[in-house]
Amino acid sequence: MSEIPERRSLLAVASGGELFSRSGHPHSERHAALCGGRARRLIVGFRETTQRFLFILFILVSLAGAATAQTVEDCLTCHEDQTLTTGRRGVEISLFIDEKLYRKSVHGEQSCVDCHADLTDSDFPHSDTVAPVDCGTCHDDVVKLYGRSLHGQAVTAGERLAPRCPDCHGAHDIVGPKEPESRVNKFNIPFMCGRCHKEGTEVTRTYDIPQDSILSHYSVSIHGEGLYKKGLTVSAVCTDCHTAHSVLPHTDPASSIHRDNVPKTCQNCHGRIEQVHRQVIKGELWEKEPGKVPICVDCHPPHEIRRVFYDEGLSDEECLACHDRPTLTTVRDGDTVSLVVDTLQILNSIHRKTTCAQCHTGALRGPVRPCATVAERVDCSICHPEVAVMYATSTHGILANRGDPDAPLCIDCHGTHAIKPRRDPKSPTFPSRVPELCGLCHREGSKAAMRYTSTQRNILSNYTESIHGKGLLE
Repeated sequence: MSEIPERRSLLAVASGGELFSRSGHPHSERHAALCGGRARRLIVGFRETTQRFLFILFILVSLAGAATAQTVEDCLTCHEDQTLTTGRRGVEISLFIDEKLYRKSVHGEQSCVDCHADLTDSDFPHSDTVAPVDCGTCHDDVVKLYGRSLHGQAVTAGERLAPRCPDCHGAHDIVGPKEPESRVNKFNIPFMCGRCHKEGTEVTRTYDIPQDSILSHYSVSIHGEGLYKKGLTVSAVCTDCHTAHSVLPHTDPASSIHRDNVPKTCQNCHGRIEQVHRQVIKGELWEKEPGKVPICVDCHPPHEIRRVFYDEGLSDEECLACHDRPTLTTVRDGDTVSLVVDTLQILNSIHRKTTCAQCHTGALRGPVRPCATVAERVDCSICHPEVAVMYATSTHGILANRGDPDAPLCIDCHGTHAIKPRRDPKSPTFPSRVPELCGLCHREGSKAAMRYTSTQRNILSNYTESIHGKGLLE
């Protein structure tokens, strides 16, 4: 029984001495007070130490969270600033991210570091140097396919103008291809590809691309009209023929536009091609090359396929049967005008692959000469719609639409059958020859100068002597 008071006294220490004071032990009250006070100080000290430790731990965790950008919200702390920019190759680039667009994108539920993997656990704010996003982390099959393509090979070679994934799909605003605002929506693909491949871009000036005026030709082709005038989403766009991620040169046997693969590519939309062509192609072709069908582009030039080829399928030989005669003339406004066409001029012109009937529309086979039904004036907007729209809103175009006889038309500046590319030094629109070209009308005493009401005079001679003129001409 002697152990009980001792056990109770130990309990009393932990409980403030209450049991000890009731045990009847000598000096129990004093002893209880001393032990109870000591115990309370120990407990309070322990609690304060624990609280201090937890507080310090909380601060450390908070600082660690602030130093590591792992959430979209963390990144937007800086990137929601519309003035945030950086410099790349001497060009100022915006680093602003529109949160609403990002949340609506196909990646809207992912965190930034899911794509920018090199920033995982990095200091926040992170270094200015950020590794390019590797789309192959999620889209490895597409990236492998793209790596073998013409574009992918250019990227690997370090070509500055080579298109990367964001150039076609976007970066933080990528949406599904069925969304109207998607860059790869059916209606947007020609314009997306045209950013590099339309006439006059840095890409077309840098690389030798066999086709020219691609976007302009496509817009007035039967495919372009089917898509934009009739809204037919079955109409072919760039990726239907060239593919999206496996674009290869037409000389590559694996290319969708290689000569041996063109019929198969066209059959994706046009069924029973061979059966139809056996009925419409002249028999002697089959006798020369049994079982071989001339490929589609032999008759239907790529990017320019139009109904006009079926209604106006005249060969140049039929036109030259008359227009090759040196004595062929007509009378216009009392003047005798030659109608002879110099075939050498055409062969050396930018239109050497364009048939007569493509420009001189309306020609029909029949008992009367084919050109009897040809339109009076060539409509250049058939192939050059963008330029025609710009011209129509210019001073020259406005005067032409009014029927002003002094208004310059396309042929007045560019010529007729001998038109050369503007980068050809012999072209009247070659930069150093432009002042001379404009001077035909704007030189003092000419028709445009005589109508000019401004105080400016001697425009051409003054320009020639100016720093700009000397810089261009000398």
